[in-house]
Amino acid sequence: LLHTPHADMTAAMETDSKGIPLKGMLPKSPPVAVLFTIFNTVLGLVGFGMAWFFVGRGEETLAKSDAKIAILAEYDLGWLYLGILALKFLQLPLNIASAQARKMSKTHNPDQHVYEVKGAEGSKLGYVLMVTEGVQGDFNRAQRAWANYNEQLTTVVLLYVAASWVYPFESFVCAVLWG
Repeated sequence: LLHTPHADMTAAMETDSKGIPLKGMLPKSPPVAVLFTIFNTVLGLVGFGMAWFFVGRGEETLAKSDAKIAILAEYDLGWLYLGILALKFLQLPLNIASAQARKMSKTHNPDQHVYEVKGAEGSKLGYVLMVTEGVQGDFNRAQRAWANYNEQLTTVVLLYVAASWVYPFESFVCAVLWG
């Protein structure tokens, strides 16, 4: 499951004298900001489309949802939901900056950091990168997948709790599909 063709390609990948690939993993065009904005917009539209199609079907569900939204409006809690949405959107510039730095440094996944050996002979040894082949490569990708999950978990839980107030079952389904 975790063994990917990428792991087989790294053995033949051309690198500089310190082990950094000569070619980055991100395309030269479009720019990272455009690529990530398109990616996030498409995923967002898919999510909104799914929500429109699945949420609020039936008069009883619609009535319950409208009553809960009225409570949110009564207590001026629209700002809470707008703040959650703003936090989600404000992650995009950080992701773009990280991806741009990855592109410029030509650091491939699963590497999240590049370390350099220091000391008298250390500068001749090159950089320390993650193993990408074999069982160690599989382990590194599994650990990176776990880290990706945890990086998004706080935002997902916040969105889940807020959405569950109005659409509890639909939010539950989304949480199960995400998890």
